[in-house]
Amino acid sequence: MNEKITIAVLVDALGWEFVSEGSFLDGLTPFRTPLRTVLGYSSGAIPSILTGRQVDEHGMWNLLYYSPASSPFRWTRALAPLPERLRESRYTRYLVKRISRKISGYTGYFSCYGTPVEYLRYYDICEKKDIYGPAGIEGSPTIFDELSARRVSHSVYSYHGYTDEEIFKAAKSDIESGRSSFYFLYLSELDAFLHNNRHLESGIRERLDWYETRIREVFRSALDRGPADLHVFSDHGMALVTGSYDLISEVGKLGFAHSRDYLAIYDSTMARFWFFNDRCRDAFRLLLSSMTEGKLLGDEDLRAERIKFDDNRYGEMIFLMNPGTVISPSYMGGKPMKGMHGFHPSHKSSTAMYMSSKTPVKRPHSITDIKNVLLEGLS
Repeated sequence: MNEKITIAVLVDALGWEFVSEGSFLDGLTPFRTPLRTVLGYSSGAIPSILTGRQVDEHGMWNLLYYSPASSPFRWTRALAPLPERLRESRYTRYLVKRISRKISGYTGYFSCYGTPVEYLRYYDICEKKDIYGPAGIEGSPTIFDELSARRVSHSVYSYHGYTDEEIFKAAKSDIESGRSSFYFLYLSELDAFLHNNRHLESGIRERLDWYETRIREVFRSALDRGPADLHVFSDHGMALVTGSYDLISEVGKLGFAHSRDYLAIYDSTMARFWFFNDRCRDAFRLLLSSMTEGKLLGDEDLRAERIKFDDNRYGEMIFLMNPGTVISPSYMGGKPMKGMHGFHPSHKSSTAMYMSSKTPVKRPHSITDIKNVLLEGLS
């Protein structure tokens, strides 16, 4: 008899809302349950899935964090004298990203989004290695490290080498040839689709049907070889965007100078600040505390969500938007998208999910439980 095959499929942004009442993988995954995600984006959620640890344990949260001394963008100080029109042009930004990645030697997800080139030199990138490869997360063994330690043959597919369509084709081919006993498929493209089409229910159903058909085909290939288990899970959900708020303009009215008095990163659902004087810090706290469009997170909130860092690398002050309302414009784009994630994990739109062909010994409740469930299935 052939060795049992395990298929683990991570579908980015496939939240519990999309599968709890529908027929997605009906009959194939009788066990299904909602999972609490972590506060933030995939840059924190996926490391939590792969390591089984919270953000404050594995250390990876938002992609950019304050660290001028280690910034791969330090050299961009030389671009400061350029006119803003030239410095912030699409071509300049392309070169900045390409040169900085080459200089740093980083192999993970490398992006500076819309962060002004003028301020990039203050920030480093948390994903320095390919987190889907060996020792991808420093100090925290991933499921791939565990598989290697157990000498379990495994194949991993991600956007680093494939489109989602190519991942399905490659995995199916490898399963049929008996390449490995454990297959991990990270499918990233549904996230982008939902960002642009969260308001189109029929389009979402069609897209989920596309994924379902291919997941069924891959699992059928595994079953044709012998016993097999299927695990399908996500990192977070996707909320329908219902409003936007120009936080950058409101902050600008305070009259403080960016990079002299403070630094700020305006993500889509949160703003993160660092301060260089008390007067500026106090003014920001007063403003953000009075806003009804979101909440200024206190230390208790940060500790509760396991995102509190003593060095404040990810933000000395963090303002989180209300579910459905995004910061616009932001460093993620000039216009609001139709769908967004990164709101508070307690909101239903944030909830991730797990489904499988068999019932796990211990029911998972958080995305940090997925690693152990997958390893448990190998016993």
